[in-house]
Amino acid sequence: MNALAALDEAGATDAELIAHSMGGPVAIVLAHRRPDLVSRLVLTEANLDPHPPVHAGSSGIASYEEDAYVNGGHARVLERIGPQWAATMRLADPRALHRSATGLVRGSNPTMRRMREGLAINRVFLQGALSGEPVGRDALEDAGVRVVRSPARGTTSCPTTRTPPPRRSLERPEAAETL
Repeated sequence: MNALAALDEAGATDAELIAHSMGGPVAIVLAHRRPDLVSRLVLTEANLDPHPPVHAGSSGIASYEEDAYVNGGHARVLERIGPQWAATMRLADPRALHRSATGLVRGSNPTMRRMREGLAINRVFLQGALSGEPVGRDALEDAGVRVVRSPARGTTSCPTTRTPPPRRSLERPEAAETL
């Protein structure tokens, strides 16, 4: 079941969506198409712009030709990204992951950034401090998006240490209230 169908089936309104990386555009499009369902959108290091710099995320995956990614590139990316991301990426079909990544890198019209900036809901963009300054931070803030930096993180979901990240959203729901 997709996110929209799940929200509709549950009769949800005023949903607070939290999405990371490649999940960010899914949440943006859902909020853009169905603003009646979403009251808050929190994105963590989400893909907002086409043609981002190449790194281990979607741009790194998309830098491979599809067959090269499926036949060895996927394994190389899993080795580079660390155990937290690798644990979730191992669940994805490499071909489907590559196609999703290339679509995100190619971009959309309007861009995810423009869709997000145009939403009339509470919006937060969370980025790990070790990932650098968010691209277009001033424009996001000018559009009313709250930009938050997460210290000592390479990405917001993966600490720079080899220990698993805390499950704050499940174990301490009140922690999400501070975003």
